[in-house]
Amino acid sequence: MKNNHGMSLISPWFEEDMEQERRTEYRAPSPFFPFFCGFKIAVFFFIFLVTGCGNEVMTLEEAKHQKYAVRIENIDFDVPLLYNPPNHAHGKGWAPPDPGRNTIDAIRIVALLPDMDYYNEKTASEFKKRGYGKTVSIFMSHFRVNWPYYFDGAYKRLIKLPEHPSVPGMFHYRDPMSDMQDVFLSHDQPVRDLVQMFCDNPELDPHPAPSPACGVTTIYRNQFQLEYHFSLQYLEQWRDIDYKVKALLDSFIPNNPAA
Repeated sequence: MKNNHGMSLISPWFEEDMEQERRTEYRAPSPFFPFFCGFKIAVFFFIFLVTGCGNEVMTLEEAKHQKYAVRIENIDFDVPLLYNPPNHAHGKGWAPPDPGRNTIDAIRIVALLPDMDYYNEKTASEFKKRGYGKTVSIFMSHFRVNWPYYFDGAYKRLIKLPEHPSVPGMFHYRDPMSDMQDVFLSHDQPVRDLVQMFCDNPELDPHPAPSPACGVTTIYRNQFQLEYHFSLQYLEQWRDIDYKVKALLDSFIPNNPAA
């Protein structure tokens, strides 16, 4: 599935054509509740709502200051169009925002480190680079991870390692079924606010990815599942990235005093 112009509302299991062409993107396995089939149907419906059925698109100049008004559960978000880089393989614009506010399942956007910038004339070259570079791919959904399921299954095979110097305070593991990645957990038991991070380890991979990356799964506003991915070179800054990603999402909430 792909969204050529508007906000991407797709599961992290689906790769957009644009991303396939410009990078090999890391995907951390996540133990979701069994919602997958129904979610695909909902995703198709909401992509239709955002992109519309016509061919009208907005230029970069027209897209400035425009926002997609959406709602996930009981929270409203006004998402600037330019946090959705144009799909260079299939189009060069953005779908006009749909009138009113649409209820959706998930938001997927891309921001640029260090200040979580959006796509514009000055940052376009960074978004077009192959690999993650300075970009952070963000996916937020009201569907939640089933952590007890994870700890009853995959967790039991993890091999515990010494604390990683770049990730102090996190449990460090290696999965024997995926020797080329480091696994980090904030807790050694299933808790609601657990943080999970997978990172490529080029030293262990005989065929290392051209853009080694890390993927984090955490909780947002004690309500939503949040996943974001960034280049391995920023591993030591992951807590700062975590704060900035959540602050960015907060800034999309209308009349949010914390924004």
